[in-house]
Amino acid sequence: MQPTVVEACLKAGTVKLLAVSSAKRSSAALEIPTVAEAIKDPNFDLTLWQGFFAPAGTPKPVVDRLNAEINKILAEPEVRQRLIDAGANVVPLSLEGFATFVKNESEKYERIIKLTGVKSE
Repeated sequence: MQPTVVEACLKAGTVKLLAVSSAKRSSAALEIPTVAEAIKDPNFDLTLWQGFFAPAGTPKPVVDRLNAEINKILAEPEVRQRLIDAGANVVPLSLEGFATFVKNESEKYERIIKLTGVKSE
C-alpha cells in the first residue's frame, strides 16, 4: 500500500500529530489522542466521513441495489482492511441509517455554524 502524504511527512519528521478530531482514536495511529481527550470534552467529534449519494428522483430499486452492492464491497475482507489501514472506520449503513446519519451531521454542523457566527462569503 502506498503511504499517505501524512504518513510520509510523519516519517520524515516534518509533521507531528497532536490529536485527531474524531470521537475515537484512529486505527492508523492509536498512540495519537483525540481532541476530546486533550480538552477533556467527551462530546467533541468532528469526524470526516464519506458516503454515496444518487441524484434526486433515482428510482428506489436502483438506490436499493446500489446500497446493497456498496455494502457488499465494504464487507469484503481485503477492501475493509485497506480502509481500516488507512485510518477509516468502516460503517456500512442501510438507506434509512445513512439518511439519519446525514440528518444528524447536518444538524450538528448547523449548530456549530450558529454558535460561531460563521458567514458564507
